Amino acid sequence: IRILFEQRPNEIAKHFCTRIYREFVNDDINTNIVDQLSKTFLENDFEIAPVLKQLLISEHFFDESSISSSIKSPIDLVLQWYHEFNPSSHKNYYTTATIDSSTSTLGQMMLNPPSVFGWPGAEEWITTEYLPFRWKILKTHISKAYKGNKKQFSNFIIGLPKFNGDESSIAKLSKTEKDVNIVVESIIRYFIPRGIGNKSVRQGLINVFKGNDIPEEYYEEDGIWSLEYETVSEQCYQLLLALVQTPEFQLR
Repeated sequence: IRILFEQRPNEIAKHFCTRIYREFVNDDINTNIVDQLSKTFLENDFEIAPVLKQLLISEHFFDESSISSSIKSPIDLVLQWYHEFNPSSHKNYYTTATIDSSTSTLGQMMLNPPSVFGWPGAEEWITTEYLPFRWKILKTHISKAYKGNKKQFSNFIIGLPKFNGDESSIAKLSKTEKDVNIVVESIIRYFIPRGIGNKSVRQGLINVFKGNDIPEEYYEEDGIWSLEYETVSEQCYQLLLALVQTPEFQLR
């Protein structure tokens, strides 16, 4: 190993920095950024910490093109759901064994990569074999949480960052919120920061949230619907079941 580092430092630096970039930013490698990271790696005698610091505080890392630009691994997929929704019930269901079972079904057994290279990743996670199981496993987790505590679904919405088109806004959703479009978009943006660009898909999610049992006039400005309405938990539940099947949800 010492001889390799002495004789091929540039190749080693580029290899490591490419792997770091792919893991933290994008599967589509930006060679200019990787070259800058490689230079830092070499200048710091192959210390990884300065490279990570340079990348994670860079403008490039926070650029919109770097957000939701790579496919979630099974571990990302399952743990993101648990972390971001934080179900208050069925805590015993979310054991290491259960999570490992879920991710193994999707092709990623925790702490047991298929080779020293690691998992293949990228498009390999969303093959025709794995994609239906990704949907099924997420819907199972959501259903378990709903069965255990329905109220947590309406509580989850209250306090979410309110997305009203103003990027600088720091408002949060309150119980009195009546605009169903803002509510749905806020939920979408919470899980998918870049949102869903396809207008028909976005409208479809709004329709799922509205449901078929609530009269349309309830959603009007002077209607009686708000986030205090009795059906909000079920509405959120149905929306999440649909949301996890969108292509954008598969990205991180």
